[in-house]
Amino acid sequence: MNSSGHFELLTRDGAARRGRLVTGHGIVRTPAFMPVGTAGAMKGLHWREVRDAGADIVLGNTYHLMLRPGAERIAALGGLQSFTGWNGPMLTDSGGFQVMSLAGLRKLGEDAVTFRSHIDGARVELSPERSIEVQRLLGSDIVMQMDECVRLPAGAADIERAMRLSLRWAERSKREFDRDRGHALLFGIVQGGDVPKLRQESAQALRGIGFDGYAIGGLAVGEPQEVMLAMIEATVPQLPADQPRYLMGVGTPADILEAVRRGIDMFDCVMPTRNGRHGVAFTRFGPVNLRNARHADDPRPLDEESRWPATRSFARAYLHHLVKSGEVLGAMLLSEINIAYYQTLMAGIRDAIREGRFEDFYRCTCADWARGDIAPRWAFRRCGWRVTKPQPHVSQLQRWLTTRSALRTEASAATMVSEQIGQCGRIEIAEALGAWRMAVVAVMTAPLVGPKFQIRQKSFTERQCFQGAQPGVSQAGGAICQPRARSQKKRLGFRRPRCRSSPMRVL
Repeated sequence: MNSSGHFELLTRDGAARRGRLVTGHGIVRTPAFMPVGTAGAMKGLHWREVRDAGADIVLGNTYHLMLRPGAERIAALGGLQSFTGWNGPMLTDSGGFQVMSLAGLRKLGEDAVTFRSHIDGARVELSPERSIEVQRLLGSDIVMQMDECVRLPAGAADIERAMRLSLRWAERSKREFDRDRGHALLFGIVQGGDVPKLRQESAQALRGIGFDGYAIGGLAVGEPQEVMLAMIEATVPQLPADQPRYLMGVGTPADILEAVRRGIDMFDCVMPTRNGRHGVAFTRFGPVNLRNARHADDPRPLDEESRWPATRSFARAYLHHLVKSGEVLGAMLLSEINIAYYQTLMAGIRDAIREGRFEDFYRCTCADWARGDIAPRWAFRRCGWRVTKPQPHVSQLQRWLTTRSALRTEASAATMVSEQIGQCGRIEIAEALGAWRMAVVAVMTAPLVGPKFQIRQKSFTERQCFQGAQPGVSQAGGAICQPRARSQKKRLGFRRPRCRSSPMRVL
């Protein structure tokens, strides 16, 4: 396959690529997700856990490290690896994102950006030359050019102005970098907002300047996912095939999977640790909000089959308790669970590309996310009552269904599932049925749970049920869902809402 000295392209499967990026502090397997340690630390995690989860490379931020503790101090202490204890590759952002995120604290000019420090109010100037100098002092393995990132949506004139300024800064960054390359690699950054022609022009111009890798910046900053994917599709054909491609600041597991499918090699995002600190865990069946009350009595782990000990060991009830109590341990456990899930996803992607089955992996992963961790809320959209009996684990019912050879029609399915429900108690109907059409649900629910818990048959169609379905998280015993009510008294008293079509609120 193709090789550029520092980057070797090992395997292709469609547009998806598997490779190895050689840096001064080690090899990075691609596609790769880089956990973000903005100020030289991973919030809530030790570097040991980050490495054990499978991360090859992490990210630090030039702007924040320049302000505190200072690039010169870090250089005197041996560089970022020696200073932080992370003995692996590091990429540093240039500070261009802060041009957008700290717009209220900066003044933008042709020569540089002048910031007013968010720490002590001091005036700090960051030019393309100073950005490269700071990253050199930090000892970064992958240095990013200085650029201007524009929040979307934005006017075409503003997007074009920022793109052309970023190209002029790219030339200045390259000249400064070439004065003392050392062991580092320099990546250019494609800008152009949501305008395909500007994206293509930016990519072609950067390719003419010549970089060791190419990043796509200015995305995941307010635009819909379909716009982001369209910009990737417009940009990637203009980039060299033998150089790494990096999608900056992205993102969700779904964004990563879609971007890999379009030829992207590297990613970074604060989402795994930030969401972990706010009580959300990422699993192979989608995100799980552990603040929700349904987890309070749930003894199950997040994923019994996970390779990460914390994911398969700690009960949801305990994690819920930690999150609701504000215990630091809760944020730590969920952050490491999320980092481990992201790295497991990347390892699965790399294996699938190597074995030539990426499209199958893509479909199966999307199907698992779509299934969700519990019954979608639309299964009880017309219900005005809570279900409070313990539910059997869904896998028990699925195994039972697969052994019944007589499941040939929706009617027989409804009959047999009704029989099983009668033995096990009330269940999360939509999840238990899995692939069965929702017509079966409408047929089977009314006679099973009594007159106070009915789903009107005429209100269900497959299109209505699946549109806007949002998976939640289940509990072995306790409430599934509850309608909005005007007072806590109504919710606790199981009073029926006045409107039968009242929207559901997932607990």
